[in-house]
Amino acid sequence: MTTITRAFASTDGRRIVYQWGARIWCFDPATDSTTALAIQTPGHRTQAARKFVSAEDNVQGVNLHPEGHSVALEVRGKLFSMPLWEGAVRQNG
Repeated sequence: MTTITRAFASTDGRRIVYQWGARIWCFDPATDSTTALAIQTPGHRTQAARKFVSAEDNVQGVNLHPEGHSVALEVRGKLFSMPLWEGAVRQNG
């Protein structure tokens, strides 16, 4: 009989399923056999994937701060502010 000392073991009362490395294995004590399970996980659909749209093509309004250190933008109906020389863009609201 094969001894299984792997983590994340689970059973249905007849067989033991466990992870070993990057694969999932099934041990059947009745036949004393271990089989790697072929598991396929489909990737997400293109329609459900996040889509990044160029802000450059969708700028609706721009305002420069009176002191010239930052700018406020309206892009696709959302408000953003960003410093001109350093720092990250922040979404407002």
